[in-house]
Amino acid sequence: LEGALKAAESANASLEAQRVKSRSFMFTEEEFKSLQLQVREINLLRESNMQLREENKHNFEECQ
Repeated sequence: LEGALKAAESANASLEAQRVKSRSFMFTEEEFKSLQLQVREINLLRESNMQLREENKHNFEECQ
Protein backbone atom coordinates (compact mmCIF):
# COMPACT_ATOMS: atom_id res chain seq x y z
CA LEU A 1 0.00 0.00 0.00
CA GLU A 2 2.82 2.37 0.89
CA GLY A 3 4.56 1.61 -2.42
CA ALA A 4 1.38 2.36 -4.34
CA LEU A 5 1.00 5.65 -2.48
CA LYS A 6 4.58 6.64 -3.32
CA ALA A 7 4.04 5.66 -6.97
CA ALA A 8 0.87 7.76 -7.08
CA GLU A 9 2.68 10.74 -5.56
CA SER A 10 5.50 10.33 -8.06
CA ALA A 11 3.04 10.14 -10.97
CA ASN A 12 1.27 13.24 -9.64
CA ALA A 13 4.55 15.15 -9.42
CA SER A 14 5.46 14.05 -12.94
CA LEU A 15 2.07 15.16 -14.25
CA GLU A 16 2.42 18.56 -12.58
CA ALA A 17 5.92 18.99 -14.04
CA GLN A 18 4.53 18.22 -17.50
CA ARG A 19 1.71 20.74 -16.97
CA VAL A 20 4.23 23.45 -16.08
CA LYS A 21 6.35 22.56 -19.11
CA SER A 22 3.25 22.62 -21.31
CA ARG A 23 2.22 26.04 -20.02
CA SER A 24 5.65 27.48 -20.69
CA PHE A 25 5.56 26.04 -24.23
CA MET A 26 2.15 27.59 -24.83
CA PHE A 27 3.41 30.94 -23.60
CA THR A 28 6.37 30.64 -25.94
CA GLU A 29 4.00 29.82 -28.81
CA GLU A 30 1.84 32.88 -28.02
CA GLU A 31 4.96 35.02 -27.76
CA PHE A 32 6.15 33.73 -31.14
CA LYS A 33 2.82 34.55 -32.78
CA SER A 34 2.93 38.03 -31.27
CA LEU A 35 6.43 38.59 -32.62
CA GLN A 36 5.34 37.38 -36.07
CA LEU A 37 2.52 39.92 -36.05
CA GLN A 38 4.91 42.68 -35.01
CA VAL A 39 7.30 41.76 -37.84
CA ARG A 40 4.44 41.89 -40.36
CA GLU A 41 3.38 45.30 -39.07
CA ILE A 42 6.94 46.64 -39.25
CA ASN A 43 7.31 45.34 -42.81
CA LEU A 44 4.07 47.04 -43.83
CA LEU A 45 5.22 50.28 -42.23
CA ARG A 46 8.55 50.05 -44.04
CA GLU A 47 6.85 49.52 -47.38
CA SER A 48 4.47 52.38 -46.72
CA ASN A 49 7.36 54.60 -45.65
CA MET A 50 9.27 53.82 -48.87
CA GLN A 51 6.19 54.61 -50.97
CA LEU A 52 5.65 57.88 -49.13
CA ARG A 53 9.28 58.87 -49.62
CA GLU A 54 9.02 58.16 -53.35
CA GLU A 55 5.80 60.14 -53.56
CA ASN A 56 7.36 62.98 -51.58
CA LYS A 57 10.40 63.01 -53.88
CA HIS A 58 8.15 63.05 -56.95
CA ASN A 59 6.02 65.88 -55.55
CA PHE A 60 9.13 67.87 -54.60
CA GLU A 61 10.50 67.51 -58.13
CA GLU A 62 7.17 68.60 -59.59
CA CYS A 63 7.13 71.70 -57.41
CA GLN A 64 10.53 72.80 -58.67
